[in-house]
Amino acid sequence: MKGSRAQEPESAALGHLRRHSRDSLYSVAFLAVIFPPVAALNGGPGGAVELVVLGVGWAVFNAVFLPGALSVLRDPWRVRSLRTGVPLLVLGVVLTVLAALWLSSGVLWAVLPGLAAAELLANRPTRLIWPVVVAVVLVTAGLVLLVSQANAVPEMVREAVLAGVVIGTTSYMQETSVRLWRSSLELDNARQEAAELATTRERLRLSQDLHDILGHALEVVSLKSELAARLSTVDPGRAHAEMVEVQELARGALQDVRALAHAQRTTDLVAELAGARKLLASAEIRCEVDARPEELPAAQRELFGWVLREAVTNLLRHADARRCWITLGAQGDLVVLTVGNDGVLAAGEWGSGLSGLAERIAGGGGSFAAAARDGEFVVTASLPKVEVAG
Repeated sequence: MKGSRAQEPESAALGHLRRHSRDSLYSVAFLAVIFPPVAALNGGPGGAVELVVLGVGWAVFNAVFLPGALSVLRDPWRVRSLRTGVPLLVLGVVLTVLAALWLSSGVLWAVLPGLAAAELLANRPTRLIWPVVVAVVLVTAGLVLLVSQANAVPEMVREAVLAGVVIGTTSYMQETSVRLWRSSLELDNARQEAAELATTRERLRLSQDLHDILGHALEVVSLKSELAARLSTVDPGRAHAEMVEVQELARGALQDVRALAHAQRTTDLVAELAGARKLLASAEIRCEVDARPEELPAAQRELFGWVLREAVTNLLRHADARRCWITLGAQGDLVVLTVGNDGVLAAGEWGSGLSGLAERIAGGGGSFAAAARDGEFVVTASLPKVEVAG
C-alpha cells in the first residue's frame, strides 16, 4: 500500500515540474500587467496628465518585457541584451518613483523594476544577481523615500522598505521560475538521452561480442591461408592440412556468431514485462500491468515479448508519456496484447521496428496494429489461442 502511494507522485514528478514551473512563469510575468492598474484604481493620480504618463509607460514596459519574458518557454537559455534590458530596468524604476509620487499605493509599481532586474540577469553569471538586485532595491527605495506623499517619517520609511521588499520578492520569484522551467526541460532531455544511451550501449556490447568472437578466429584464418598459399607448391600435403584447419576455424566462428545472434533475438514476455516495469519506473512513467504471460506457450511469449520491447522502446524515444498500460487477455479465440501510452507519437516517428513486428506476428498466424487515437498511442497484437499441455 505504501509503495503504490509513492509510485504515483514519482511517475508524474517530471510532468508536474514542467506544468507548475510554466504556470509560475506566466503568473510572475503577468504581475507587471496586474499590479500597476490595481494601484491606480486604489488611489488615482491627481489629474489626467499623470494618468496618461503612467498608462503610456506601463504599456511600453509590458510591450518590451512580456515577449522576452515569455520567450523563455521556447528558449530557456536565452540572454536578454543590455541594449533592451538596461532601458527596461530604468523605465521600471522611473515609473515606480512617479507612481509613488502620484498614487497612494504607488509602491506596488515596484514589481516593474523587480521583474526587469530578473529579466536582465536571467542566464547571466550568478555572481551578478545579488549585487544588481541590491543596487536596484537601494536606488528605488531611496527615490521613493524622497518623493513619498507621507507626511510622517515612519510612513515614508515604510513605503521605501515596502518598495524594496516588492522588488526583491518579484526578482527572486521570476529568477526561480526561469530556473525551474530550465531544469524541467533539462530533465526531459536527459530522459530521452538515457533511452538513446541504452540503445548505444547495447550496440557497443554486441560489437564487443562480435570482436571477441571473430577477431582471433579471423586473424588465425588469415595467417593459415597465407601459409597454405606458400606451401601449395612446395608441400601440398601440409598445405591441405592447413586449409582443413582453416575450414574448421571458419565453421567454429560461424557457429559462435549464430549462437550470439540467436541469444540476441531470444526474448520472453515474462522477462520483458519485468524489464519494462523497471525501465519505465526509472523514466518516471507510471506502468499499469494486467497480464499473466506464464499461461501462454513459449512461442507466443517470445512473439509478444518482441512486441512489448519495441513498444516500450518507441515510447521512450519518441513519446512524451506519463502513463503506460499493458494488458494481456483472451478475446474469443484470440490472445491479445495491448500496450498503450498517453504520449502520442508523431506520424513520422513510429520507427521501422513496428513495421517489422507486423511481419513477425503475421508469421505466427496473428495480426498487429499501431495507431494514435484520442491523445493516446496504442499497439495491439493478437495471436490464436493455444492450450498449454500439462
